[in-house]
This record gives sequence, structure tokens and C-alpha cells, in this order.
Amino acid sequence: MLRLSASFIFCLISLPSFANLTIGLVATRSEAETLSHWQPVLDDMEKSLGTPVKALAFNKYDDLLQAIKNGDVQIARLGSRLAMEAIESSNTEIFARLVLAGGVETYRSVLLAQKDSKFQNLTDVLRESGRLRYAGGKASSTSGFLIPQYYAFLKNNILYEQHFKSLSVGSHQDNFLALAQKKIDIATNNTDDLAQLKKKYPKEYSQVKVIWESPPVTFDPIIQRRDLSPELKQKIAAFFFSYGKTGNNIAEQKRKLNEADQLDGFLPSSNAQLRPVSDLQLFHDRFRLSLNTKVSDAEKFSQEKAMYQRYEKLAKILAR
Repeated sequence: MLRLSASFIFCLISLPSFANLTIGLVATRSEAETLSHWQPVLDDMEKSLGTPVKALAFNKYDDLLQAIKNGDVQIARLGSRLAMEAIESSNTEIFARLVLAGGVETYRSVLLAQKDSKFQNLTDVLRESGRLRYAGGKASSTSGFLIPQYYAFLKNNILYEQHFKSLSVGSHQDNFLALAQKKIDIATNNTDDLAQLKKKYPKEYSQVKVIWESPPVTFDPIIQRRDLSPELKQKIAAFFFSYGKTGNNIAEQKRKLNEADQLDGFLPSSNAQLRPVSDLQLFHDRFRLSLNTKVSDAEKFSQEKAMYQRYEKLAKILAR
């Protein structure tokens, strides 16, 4: 592919900082490991686009979201809920989604317990009010917070902060290790991260078990800034949608994708991918509000009105 000069790219892109593309990644391992595993794919992307490409990995979702808002990151792989926040608050859009090795296009949130515990299913956990230590994801996490919050607890008329003896927040890896070390009793995770943790920590994996799974969820989206030039967007899309599928190096590209994040490739997508998540967010917020006995009826009415206003705004954005 023709290499573009730096000056030509500068003209194509509306902001000077976009002359070099920066990709933001949610750190599914440590930040250093995430960057190291993705680097071979990024090197190929740089060669394809003819412009420097670098990546930043973030363990803190708020930091990644701020980098997107600031324009320091132009392309990002995000969880669904974080992507919804980015689209709502930044000049971004979904253009692709990830596909796992084997062509898997969905994942499930899970609850884990210690292998030798008495807990076999969610019902066992719901019986133990005030006795268990729970570790979940941050509020901006889809698989570590929103999905288990709604499907496992709120639909059973339970506010998790009132049900568990103690609560802690961490990454899927941190919570997994804390569970294996018996520092907590129940932890959230998801089927994708759990498969990676099984390879990385086989001994610890043998000490935990899945006791609950959510309905399937479409896998993570990739967003880009809306103000990237049409020419650059076209080149970016061409790279993502052909990588590991066409050309003379398919097998090697597949290997790099698998090493990066156990991926098979990428498929086209749009903001509409997040419509089910926005529905789930509304249901989640309404359930929490209805179960909160500390809020007056007047305040509940006010908060519910604000929820629907946000939902209607999101529906318009996600229709683009």
C-alpha cells in the first residue's frame, strides 16, 4: 500500500495531534503485558496506514475515557458500557467489533466461587445474606458490574451492597486471584477473560468454579473519533476488516490476533450495537431506584424523569 507522507496526513486530519494515531486499550492483563501482546498487530497497522501508530493501555476506565475526551486517543477498544459513555460524551462512533478465536461473537458475564465451597449456583449465594465477601468490577464495567448487577441481583430484588458482608472493586484478574487465594467468596468475571486467566494461572483456575452465567452479550466494540478524515477512516476500516482474512500472511496475522487477545478478527459495526446495553442500563437504574427505600417518592419521580431523558438522548445517538 502507498505510504503517505507526514505532511499529507497532516492535511487530511483536522487536528495536528491526529498525524500520529493513538489506540486506547482496556488492560485485560497488566498495562505492560497488554501493550506487549498488541504491539505486533499495531506494527502491521502502522505499515498498512503509512503513519505512526502507538497504543496506550489503561487499567482505570476513567483515565481511558478522559484520554478519548481530550483527543489523546483516536481509536479505542472498549467494553460496551464504557463505549456508550464515550459516544455520549465525546465525538466518537463505533465502526467495528471484536470476534474471538473460533468465530465466537458473544461473551457471558459469570460469577465465580471457590472450588471447594458449598456454593453451586446463584440461589445458594442469594440465601447467604450478610455473610459473603464480594468482588466486582467498576461501575463503568459491563461484564463486571452492569450485567451481574441486573441479571443476578436486581432481578431477584436484591441490592448487592445490602446483601454482601463486604464489597471490593478490581480488575477481572485481581478479583480472580483474590478468590483463588480465599480473600473473597464470590467474584465477577466473563467467559473471555476467564479463558485467558486459565492459560496464565492454571493452578489458580483449578481452585475456582463458575456458579452463574448471564445471557450472551455482543463482544466489545471499537470506536474512532468522528472527526478523523474520511480518507483515513477508510484506510483504518480496510486494515481492520482485512486483517487475518486476506493477503499472503493470514496464518501469521491470525497468530498475532490470538496473542493480542485471543481474537479471530474484526467485523463492521455501528452505534446500534449498544442499543441493548442502553436498554439494560435503563432497566438497571429503574430497578435500583425502585428498591431504594431511602429515597422519597418525589425524588424517585425526579430521578426517573432524568433517566428517561438520558435514554431518549442515547436512543438518538445510537441510531446513527
